[in-house]
Amino acid sequence: MKNRAVLKFFLIYFGFTITSNFVHPITPAFLQMIEAPSYIQGVAFSVMSFFTFLTAPFWGKMGDRKPYPKMIAFGYFGYALGQTVFAAARSVPMLLAARTISGLLNGALQVNALAYLISVSDSESRGKYMAYYAMLQSVGTCIGYFVGGSIGDYSLMLVFYIQIASVLFLGVISPIVLRDAPGRQLETGRINYQEINPVASMFTSMKKVDAAMGVYLATVFCFGFAMMAYDNYFSYFLRDQLGFPTSVNGYFKALIGVIAIIANSTINMWINKHTDVRKSITVILAMSSVSVAMMVSFKSVLPFMASALVYYTFNAITVPVLQVMMMKDEDKNQAGTISGLYNAFWALGRTVGPLIAAFVYGINPLYPFMLAAAIYMLAAVLSIWNRFQYKNRKPRLVTE
Repeated sequence: MKNRAVLKFFLIYFGFTITSNFVHPITPAFLQMIEAPSYIQGVAFSVMSFFTFLTAPFWGKMGDRKPYPKMIAFGYFGYALGQTVFAAARSVPMLLAARTISGLLNGALQVNALAYLISVSDSESRGKYMAYYAMLQSVGTCIGYFVGGSIGDYSLMLVFYIQIASVLFLGVISPIVLRDAPGRQLETGRINYQEINPVASMFTSMKKVDAAMGVYLATVFCFGFAMMAYDNYFSYFLRDQLGFPTSVNGYFKALIGVIAIIANSTINMWINKHTDVRKSITVILAMSSVSVAMMVSFKSVLPFMASALVYYTFNAITVPVLQVMMMKDEDKNQAGTISGLYNAFWALGRTVGPLIAAFVYGINPLYPFMLAAAIYMLAAVLSIWNRFQYKNRKPRLVTE
């Protein structure tokens, strides 16, 4: 019964991971078509990330009170609404309104899809299913970029139409095909909005961590900052400065997705089994910085793209290593607090990075990448300091 429920969920969610990536490779071309300023690429993403960060706890509480299939369906409809407004946008305020809608509603899907998977899987199979969940996202991203970029060469708006129609279809069938976990008890009381304030919650949790965890979280913030400062403008750069068609954007990101899958199933496994991850993360972050700096230094396209591939290989293995580090020397009873802080600092870095990159791109199109290289190196330095901090303290959280 549970295996069948998981299979149904995976089939529907895999469809979403594909369709949600249709528009990504054509976004730079679309923004050029409507003559939007270059800064909107980063600002719009930051706005969406910020509102997703603010509303994620609310959608978690709503999921406790409503059947997960209905919340997932609502998330699909919300995603389709945000994309419809984005496709119709022809001005900066309209673009920002579209991304605000997406940020406010996306959490309904992101939070409750994961919660549903956990609720319908048994404890023995949960780890395996979570790995499949991550793999589906990687494979779906590859396919989505490839298909969206290819269609975009013929019609940008057609990509939007196909995406919106597909997501609406997923929203319609989700409550029909999916069923809540048998015996699940729904909460009834009113939501305490003070409890789900992410900013207040973050500051409260920060009082419980010591200096070592604080520097680790600063490293996570820097990584999120650098990654999105780079990634948010890489596709835009290919279109704006190199004049690549949308298909090249799609093919390249699909290739990156394949590399990420291979890297995580080989290099990352080896790192976790045979190395000290606190040493390895320094090398990974430093090499990310070096590969981006090399990319900026090249004038011809081939070495520029080759350096980008090297960068994305290191980038692919960074998140899993950081996640392993998260609980490596910590009190397992505080896993919820630490995981919450990790996600908060990760989200904040992903919000601030594109915002700053948006404005430096207008000064020089290479500045977002130079900024990313500098922040990656800062993260590497912080990781060295952090390693010595953990050497000199017991695995604990400050509770005073």
